[in-house]
Amino acid sequence: MTVVGKDFLFIHVPKCAGKSLSKRLGGVTRRVPSHAPLSYFNDDVRASRFAFGFVRNPWDRMVSAYVFITTKTPRPSDDADHRALATEIGFKRWLTETGFFVGDELTWPEPPTVPFQKRTQMYWLEGCDYIGRTETIDADMQIIDAHIQRSRSLLYRLRFGGKVERRNTTRRSDYRPFYDAETHDFIAGHFAPEIARFGYRFDPD
Repeated sequence: MTVVGKDFLFIHVPKCAGKSLSKRLGGVTRRVPSHAPLSYFNDDVRASRFAFGFVRNPWDRMVSAYVFITTKTPRPSDDADHRALATEIGFKRWLTETGFFVGDELTWPEPPTVPFQKRTQMYWLEGCDYIGRTETIDADMQIIDAHIQRSRSLLYRLRFGGKVERRNTTRRSDYRPFYDAETHDFIAGHFAPEIARFGYRFDPD
């Protein structure tokens, strides 16, 4: 859920706390795609705003996406055929054999060519002024708040001085049992940029 503020630009990587953060930041911006990458915006929008977003452990994120697709309450805009297929074939085949595109991104002027299951999170965030991790979201938001004018509002500080409220979460167990050697290596290969940059591991400390 992208948010274009007066002096900030929140880039929402799918399944990276976007609903929680967009609510905190004042609500989604209409007429802007929910998951637009930073490259979607022209220089005039980007030059005057502090651009930020969040990444997530890619092994955890892909399981979260799969569970969300197959168990959430469908919306009219959802791809019912893909939901049915993903449910039928299971996580491994969904991850390695299908190509999923998020929302309306195929209608963008420059639509992505790499499907969700193979697209590094840096596709959305490359060039951002700050990239946080969902695993340390509260500490990262303190840093981000120092850069956006909204954080200097007394009302904002009183309302959002604590932890980020979690929204749109999926209820599931540990992500690791979903994986075998093949799917582990699939993630390690396609999501190498964020794994290297942010030190992600399959078995976190």
